[in-house]
Amino acid sequence: MVNTQISWWRRRKLDIYPTDDLPDRPVDDHTRRTELRDVLGRALRRLPERQRLAVMLRYYEDMSEAEIAEVLGVSVGTVKSTVSRAMARLRDDDALGDDFPGIPPQRPRRRDRPDGDPPDGP
Repeated sequence: MVNTQISWWRRRKLDIYPTDDLPDRPVDDHTRRTELRDVLGRALRRLPERQRLAVMLRYYEDMSEAEIAEVLGVSVGTVKSTVSRAMARLRDDDALGDDFPGIPPQRPRRRDRPDGDPPDGP
C-alpha cells in the first residue's frame, strides 16, 4: 500500500514547476480605478445632502427604492425623482470631464432645434 502511494506521487504530473525565474506577467495597475473612485467621491460631495444620500444608498449600498424611502422617511416617488435629479447633475458635472479628458461629456439629446421649432419630418 505504501509503495503504491509513493509510486503515484512520483508519476503525477506537476502543473506548476518551481523555478528560480519569475514569470513575466503584467501587474494590474489599480491607479485608474483609484483615480475614478476619488473623482466620483468629490462629485458626490458636491451634491446636496439628500441627493447624495439617495445615490449612495441606491448604488453603493444596493438598496431598493422602497428601502431608501423607509430610511429617509419619504415616499418612493420622492426617492425616484431625487436619484434621477442627482444622476442628471452628475452627468452634467463639468469637473468630471476635467478629471477625465478622454471621456466625452454626456449631454441630453434634444428633439427640438435651438430656435424652439420642432424638427421637420422623420
